[in-house]
Parts: sequence; structure tokens; C-alpha cells
Amino acid sequence: MVCRQKRNHGCPATMVIDKENDGVIKRLHTHTHDNESLEKKVRIIEEKMIKDSASSFDTPKMIIGNMTSKITSLGGVAATMCMRPYSALANLISRRRQALNQFPPIPKTYQEINVPDHLSKTMDGRNFLINSDTIDNKKCLIFSSDEALQILSESKSWEADGTFKIISDVKLYTQVFIITAQTETGRMIPCVWAFCPTKDKHWYAKVYQVLKAKGVLPPERFSSDFEQS
Repeated sequence: MVCRQKRNHGCPATMVIDKENDGVIKRLHTHTHDNESLEKKVRIIEEKMIKDSASSFDTPKMIIGNMTSKITSLGGVAATMCMRPYSALANLISRRRQALNQFPPIPKTYQEINVPDHLSKTMDGRNFLINSDTIDNKKCLIFSSDEALQILSESKSWEADGTFKIISDVKLYTQVFIITAQTETGRMIPCVWAFCPTKDKHWYAKVYQVLKAKGVLPPERFSSDFEQS
């Protein structure tokens, strides 16, 4: 993408856009016209949204996408071209969160996995991480709350499915296995989130074993749509 001042002032500034992540990959050349004031405004927006990211559960991709939209509305393409590259913004968001201990670094081994209290407990202090057992040197993380387990136990219909895209950055896990329960009013509520290292059947069995130990058994109507290796 080229600067909109290229035609009138011959500005050579160009940037490469990552359409999938909705952000700037890199900038080529610099603006040859007065752009200092606009760049300062862009930096203010960037810094504020990076600061706010510490208390947000949105992914860096979502935050940078919202940032790009806000900056574009500020000054169009010229403002967008003042943004820092996507990778730089993502790193700044990650560092901000880690500095405040909101989000631990992405682990490279199962031994490095350490779920902090504010992510392993509910807001009223009860357990949300209900399993972190290690099997064959691989750790299965299962999350649910007392309320969610109660909904599961009272539900007459469950659905189970595995999602892969949202966990692609964590190389230790293949999927998040989610169990959803239908309430009496027909609403489908996600109740269990299990981080499975592989698609092997025994990880699904582990989830049901943990639920059984909690006194929660599958209802007569139970549909599933997940892959096995």
C-alpha cells in the first residue's frame, strides 16, 4: 500500500499489509512530507490500547485489528501507514501482559506449564482448572466451574466438538475439546474446555473420567463431532 501523498508530493512511503491478521507487516521508505503530528496521534492510540491489553482477554490479533480500525478512522491510509509492524505490536502486547503477570509466556515444554491462580480459579475463588494430570509425559488441562458442572449434570443433551485454530500458537496442544450442554430453555452453554495434546481417543476418555469423578455422567442424548488420529 502506498502513501496517498504519492501523487501530489511524490512520497515514497509504502507498507506491506497482512490481510489475515489485519495489521502492518513492515514499512518501506519514510514519508517525505510533514507527518509528525499524525504519527504522534497514532502512537498515543497504540500505547493506550497496548496498556489496556493487560486487562483484556482478547487475542493480540483482535486487539491489533481494533487498533487498525481506530487508527484508520483517525486519518485513513496515511494514519495506518504510521503504525508499527504487526509483529512489533504483538510483542509489545505480550510483554505488557507478562510484566503484569496476567498471562504467562507460551510454554515450550509440558514441564513449563504453570497456570496462575487468576486463570485457574473463578472470580469468587473456586477451582476452574479441574485437571492437570500428566500421561505419557503430556499434560491434559481441563477447565470447568461448579455452575457449569451443575448445568451438565441437569442437561438432557450434550454436544462435544474440537476446535483447532484458536490453539495453533501453542505447539504442545492439538485442540481444545469443548462440551456444551443444552438447558431447559434450549440454550447451548459451553461447560467444559479440555486442552488435548493429541487427537488420540484416550484424551477424550480422560475428560469423561474426570467428569465421572465429579459425579457428572453423559445424558442419553449425546452428539459429538471430533477427529481421531
